[in-house]
Amino acid sequence: METSKGYELPSLDGISTPQEAGEAINRIYADAMADLGHPWVNGNHVQHTDFLKRVAELQEIKLEGADLRSDLQIAMEAAVEKQDERQAAQFAEAEAVMDELADTGFPRHSLRQDITNYELALLRMRLQVARGEYDSVLPEIERELGRVNAPPAMHETLRALRTLPGTMGKAKEQLAETLLLFIQEEKRKKFGRLNMP
Repeated sequence: METSKGYELPSLDGISTPQEAGEAINRIYADAMADLGHPWVNGNHVQHTDFLKRVAELQEIKLEGADLRSDLQIAMEAAVEKQDERQAAQFAEAEAVMDELADTGFPRHSLRQDITNYELALLRMRLQVARGEYDSVLPEIERELGRVNAPPAMHETLRALRTLPGTMGKAKEQLAETLLLFIQEEKRKKFGRLNMP
């Protein structure tokens, strides 16, 4: 049954922001809840189609510039952006370590942008060895030997390295480099590639 009672169709004049459009939609909903004969809810009313079209137009204004991504999409994009920032910082640090290594006579090579944590850790250890910082690097080497399940011979090499006097710098460096190359090769086997020479 068609109703003849006329309802004022909200004008789009003066509605230019998403907030204003949302307020106009809310007024239509409130009016419809208060009056079940309202054309928004009464499909038999002659103005029913007009109100449907007007609400659709208001919805378009309301959604202009709105972020329609889900919370999960937003969180994932933020996580990817944060990871990209961390990766860029890690690459910059690796480049700085490589520059310092080159200053000690270590052959310089280019690094890939996606350098990993363990690759950076190996570069840092190599730099500590080149500087003769054995007190700080030997515990790290020992941890890495444990992580790669090194055979007893590698642990013996570490013990020998610890007992060498400081005056035997070249011999210490060679033993440390042997251990680092072993760790590097074990990591290469485990992870499939290394961004290292």
